[in-house]
Amino acid sequence: MSDINNSREDGVLSTDRFAAIDKKDFNSLKIRYLELTSLFEINKILNSTLDLNTILDNVLLTPMGRLMVSKGMVMLLQKPTILKVENVKGISEQTIGQCYSLQNFPQNAVLLNTLKDLPDRFSQVMEQNRMEVLVPMTAGGKYLGFLVYGKKYNNESFSQEDVEFLESLANLAAIAVDKSLLFKELKSTNKKLDKKVQELSTLFEINRELSSSLDKSQITQILSFAIMGEFLINKCIVLIETDGKFKFEVAKGLSEKIEDVNLSASQFPVKNLVRQDQNYILLEDELDNPEFGPTGNVLYENGIEYLIPMYSKDQIKGFIGIGKKITGEKVFNEDLAFLKTLGNDAMISIENAQMVQEMLEKQRMEDEMMIAKEIQNKLMPNKLPEIRV
Repeated sequence: MSDINNSREDGVLSTDRFAAIDKKDFNSLKIRYLELTSLFEINKILNSTLDLNTILDNVLLTPMGRLMVSKGMVMLLQKPTILKVENVKGISEQTIGQCYSLQNFPQNAVLLNTLKDLPDRFSQVMEQNRMEVLVPMTAGGKYLGFLVYGKKYNNESFSQEDVEFLESLANLAAIAVDKSLLFKELKSTNKKLDKKVQELSTLFEINRELSSSLDKSQITQILSFAIMGEFLINKCIVLIETDGKFKFEVAKGLSEKIEDVNLSASQFPVKNLVRQDQNYILLEDELDNPEFGPTGNVLYENGIEYLIPMYSKDQIKGFIGIGKKITGEKVFNEDLAFLKTLGNDAMISIENAQMVQEMLEKQRMEDEMMIAKEIQNKLMPNKLPEIRV
């Protein structure tokens, strides 16, 4: 009987003890459950899109709602020590795009006030925006950047559970960000490849047109129309060197008097301005150059902004000049490289046409000599007359 009572007492004591444990840990378990649920939901959202801004918006808004954080910032690594602000919440959007240098990256989430030797500019921005905790984002052992969060609305300190939640969120975010950046890179690469395919197709079509003519004027006209149509410009010139002087073969969209400009090598030593590391001459940069001369200024005043050399056998034989795009878009280095290739192809066609013309002229002269010889032979008697003495 006493044994039963003792066992009941033990049972009551054991139940009371488990009840006390459950009551003590219930709130903690509940918080854990909410965190896991929140992480599960955010993971589904992050993996449902490849748009970087959407991913970063969710990464910042989730802790702001879950932990009552006042501000957030995402900084992504651009170079080994350069961080760029990609997205912010609760902070002026003027901060987006700003870059900061940071030499030492923490391995785990840290409170910013515990970090020493931070660059003054970076530290100043963090203090001005009252940022408190910095959480690194890594994927596959590669640093992608940081999540930075401000203080809580209730001014409570970040607990260990809060920090662990933010680290888990950063790990999920890193995977999504890495996929988004990879997709962006692939998209950019595909766009460049599409542009290259289009350029090659355009070059093929223009080369076919250029090769179909043996007239220099017609070739340069085809070239100018192709350039103006491809790049949407209304000012274009084509200069071809002949006997030490550049001659306007095409001058579209310019003053009629432009063709009277002295383009002799002494007055317009434009070849000296071509640098080996560039595909073009930007006239605006050469206005104060003594070698540029008055001719270059006249071209610039008429709206010509770039001169692209036309090569033949590593020698400059001409120039393409273009003005601004009608659309106002910038002329990129890729555009100028394309023009250089197009100009070189046109120069080959021009020289081939000149060579054919020279051969035809030589053949014409030979034919004329042959005709003259035949006429002369016909005028001469077959045999000399006999003269009797």
